[in-house]
Amino acid sequence: MTVAPETVFLPSPSKSREKAVDWSLCCHDVSPTVKEAPGRSAMQGRERNLSYPSVDGASEPSAGESVSRRISIKSIPFFLVHILALGVFFFPFAWSTVAIVVGLYYARMFFLTSAYHRYFAHRSYKMGRVMQFLMAFGAATCAQKGPLWWAGHHRNHHRYSDQPKDIHSPKDGFWWSHVGWILSSKYDEAPLDRIKDFARFPELRWLDKYHIVPPVMLGAVSFLLWDWRGLFAFFFSTVILWHGTFFINS
Repeated sequence: MTVAPETVFLPSPSKSREKAVDWSLCCHDVSPTVKEAPGRSAMQGRERNLSYPSVDGASEPSAGESVSRRISIKSIPFFLVHILALGVFFFPFAWSTVAIVVGLYYARMFFLTSAYHRYFAHRSYKMGRVMQFLMAFGAATCAQKGPLWWAGHHRNHHRYSDQPKDIHSPKDGFWWSHVGWILSSKYDEAPLDRIKDFARFPELRWLDKYHIVPPVMLGAVSFLLWDWRGLFAFFFSTVILWHGTFFINS
């Protein structure tokens, strides 16, 4: 006895209430876009972005959200210091000037690596409250913003290293990973949610807010000790220190 093959009837597109999901954006770490199937009304057929909570309680970026790569007007002092750093070459060569530049570089790099990096970002060792503020103040003379801003973003970098959420991944190009992300207005604020363990200290929040105070004080001391030569040596040392740090990212 021959059995006829079973015939399956599918609903026509005009009557289907199924939703087609566009997963083409899944590789870009954004929420999928859901579209109503053809035949629905115009109001029902509009695209909707679904926002899912991340592991940190914050919403993932929507499909239409992009990181602004425009240089913030707040970055003008950054370029100004580069110009002022050239002033050191208007003085006759002297080994004492070299010593000032090198001394300021290594002294501040010590505070940056031991305080901002090893202590605040990675918590590699323990310090008392007074000492941690002094170390943070010393690192702030590097003119790389405050401890909460620096360490908070660095923790983000390690958590999402070379992934779409990495704020300065080399995959985004040399300029962006080297210095572009710092000049962007996108990351002006300190990510306090990443560094709650230290954000509870009011003195560190004050230093983070007035991070310009330590480098200005060091520049003033350099001027008082070595006159204009010392001030321009301070600017030159600061520029080298910036790019010495940024090259690690790029």
